[in-house]
Amino acid sequence: MHGNTRKTADGSKTRDFESILGEIKHSHALLKEYGQHLGGIHLELTGEDVTECVGGAAGVGDQDLARNWKSACDPRLNYLQSLHLAVEVAKMLAEDVGHVDVDVSDVDVDAEELHVEHTKTNVRLAY
Repeated sequence: MHGNTRKTADGSKTRDFESILGEIKHSHALLKEYGQHLGGIHLELTGEDVTECVGGAAGVGDQDLARNWKSACDPRLNYLQSLHLAVEVAKMLAEDVGHVDVDVSDVDVDAEELHVEHTKTNVRLAY
């Protein structure tokens, strides 16, 4: 995620969910082309309902960034954006294998339908 920040019209620093996902998909495809695979993904995220990154299932836009910015440094994905990204990465990886234990092909993350309860120690997801 480092290096893909951008400045909004009012000068706020943010990251775009689609850019993050696109970078992951591009890296995955490039490595796959050469018979390699991703060894891991580094994400900056939090279990809090922050408004630091735009896009994704949380529907955060540039105009929402000031509403709940808490980071002391760089923008982080919030809990809903993090779950959305996890589902999208799972879908991407599921395409590479002949079978998967969990079928996520028809999972779509929608903020209106997703209920997440979180504390500092755990996250409970109900869909």
